[in-house]
Amino acid sequence: MRFSFHLYGKVTLSLVFSMSFCHNLLAKLSPENTRPNVLFIIVDDLKPLLGCYEDPLAKTPNIDRLAENGMVFQHAYCAQAICGPSRASILTGMRPDNIRTWFMNQNSEYKLFRELNPGIITLPQLFKENGYTSIGVGKVFDTRNLTPEEDSISWSRKPAYFDAEGVAYALRRQLPDSGRFNPRYNGFRPSMERAEVDDEVYFDGMIAKRAVEFLNEFAATGKPFFLAVGFRRPHLPFTAPAKYWNMYDRDTFRTAVFRERAEGSPRYAYHNFKELRSYKDIPDDGPLDDARQLELIHAYYACVSFIDAQVGKILNQLERTEMARNTIVVLMGDHGWHLGDHGLWCKLTNFEESTRVPLIIAAPSAGVHGAISTSLVELTDVYPTLADLAGIAIPQEKDGTSLVPVLDDPVAEIKPVAISQFPRGKVMGYSYRSKRYRYVVWVEKDAAAGGPNGKTLARELYDYVWDPLERKNLVNEPEYGKIVDRFSRVADGTYRAVSSHIDFDQMDE
Repeated sequence: MRFSFHLYGKVTLSLVFSMSFCHNLLAKLSPENTRPNVLFIIVDDLKPLLGCYEDPLAKTPNIDRLAENGMVFQHAYCAQAICGPSRASILTGMRPDNIRTWFMNQNSEYKLFRELNPGIITLPQLFKENGYTSIGVGKVFDTRNLTPEEDSISWSRKPAYFDAEGVAYALRRQLPDSGRFNPRYNGFRPSMERAEVDDEVYFDGMIAKRAVEFLNEFAATGKPFFLAVGFRRPHLPFTAPAKYWNMYDRDTFRTAVFRERAEGSPRYAYHNFKELRSYKDIPDDGPLDDARQLELIHAYYACVSFIDAQVGKILNQLERTEMARNTIVVLMGDHGWHLGDHGLWCKLTNFEESTRVPLIIAAPSAGVHGAISTSLVELTDVYPTLADLAGIAIPQEKDGTSLVPVLDDPVAEIKPVAISQFPRGKVMGYSYRSKRYRYVVWVEKDAAAGGPNGKTLARELYDYVWDPLERKNLVNEPEYGKIVDRFSRVADGTYRAVSSHIDFDQMDE
């Protein structure tokens, strides 16, 4: 709360009130409360279809408001375009190869994250060990890689995930058209739902409500907090209250401009989007007709606006409790999503639509606010950035780099390329994205066993100046020979880190 003369005048009313007021004031002015709070918001499958990313159709006033107070990173990329590995990478500041997390552990074939990395300090754990109340609500880690019970060390209390309890709550509220519930859906549920219900009937409405309750709790205690909020939409199924669907006219949407495979691209670059096909209203094979594609695009936008409204509830409460002036807010997608481009849906590729994400950081101590940066950044950079902003020493070596220099100067450059990767069985594709190009190399790799890289199977090169839609693989074009050689040297056979001596301008000459 702000210290006001109005309140100060009331101190004389009673000795009891005076003592209480002084206690609260001293608590607010204590060194503990001068430390910045952190509100960490991660949104499942969110690509940069936001007003602050100049999308002409998106209705996202709350996220746009956050952007006005922070910095929008135009060229932010995930480490791997799938939920579990991406989140593990974000929350450790390490690339998937270095934490040996490439898959969703839906069976016993692969070890869980903590089994593989027993000594690693996660981002919420770092803040907890430095005197913060560390709380998670919603989908932060993916529970198929790390359950709350297996990672109690990261949190001050068990995270609120809203799983079975949340489903029972929704069904009690008679959620229409849900069909028979099964956690793997298995064809029982539709891919979309447009229901005349309140926000809190769905998981994300409950997540926002719980986050607001935590903010009230933090305001009462006055202790520094790290609050991680994970929203599930716009992940499938595309379920949102009807009012968010009604914000859009389907006639304004268009199918993807380029819906073919890139000329000369390898088969490893693609998949059959089985995630979407697992729903009862999507065919098991073949292309989707235009009407269904437009409906899915409409549904995705509706879900984005639904999440924007939930973000608004949290930001409004942060302001009401007067904690906004001392709270770092970061919002990101865990990876992108294909909406029909290249004939693809879902994520799971190294293409631009799958790896590029929104990233917004609003830090009270930053030198610049309301700015846009085109510097290349990776989601592994979030960990060291938040630690840096909070004045916390990082106890372990990280693949990420602090973005504080960019927060102070939007044109600052901290890396020449952003690295992503994706496995296809025992083949691994490594992507290197510079400002102008993307180079991808597919190599034999027994990733499940953490084995070494084998021979190169395929390569790709895309030039975003001349080919922003990735229509043609240029890797064998003679005029790009020097560029290919340059990227090959960056990869350097390790596929794990960028050599520090690489010149920024050299990559795009």
